[in-house]
Amino acid sequence: LLGKNLLVFKKTFPYFNDILSYDILIQCLNCIQNLHKSGFIHRDIKPSNFCLGNNEETALLSNYKKNNVFNHNIKIYLIDFGLVKKVSKNEMNINNLFVGTLKYASVSSHNNEDLSKKDDLWSFFFMFLEMLNEKLPWINLDYEIEREIFELKKKCIAEPEKYLFLTVTKNSKEINNILNSIKSLNFESEPDYAYISNQIYILKNKA
Repeated sequence: LLGKNLLVFKKTFPYFNDILSYDILIQCLNCIQNLHKSGFIHRDIKPSNFCLGNNEETALLSNYKKNNVFNHNIKIYLIDFGLVKKVSKNEMNINNLFVGTLKYASVSSHNNEDLSKKDDLWSFFFMFLEMLNEKLPWINLDYEIEREIFELKKKCIAEPEKYLFLTVTKNSKEINNILNSIKSLNFESEPDYAYISNQIYILKNKA
């Protein structure tokens, strides 16, 4: 019913570049916002849980061959709702089980806390960096030792210029703005999707 997921698409599309990444990421953020508006959180945001629309790749190939890189409205779909949960209006609880995928999970998930909208945004941010070819520092850690990943993520978030923004995202004002917007969220916060989308749009225009 759908095309390739983003993990596969990024590896196989011959014209994949930053402009395409930004277009895709804006649509991914819209998917997350729409789910949140419906009263649910996803709890497993990652590239393999977003798919292109059917025949979307063919249209993209045609546009990118003609260098019409700014003239395509990409259709992206969020899938896999096995971990979806209704947005909680209660106080945050602890002592829950870990939920999500280690690579993209928020610090709160590692800390066994109830998840909220902010946690979907954290997973989106880690996915965002990876889509731009920024290597996540914990990628080579032993995934059997969750505590090491948890501690490294905390260190990266506390000092991103030192541990997280190391190559292609280094010295990017907009990416730092996105990070700070997500860092400002608490359990009950409503993310500023429009602000984050605007920062991505600025990055696209600079690419």
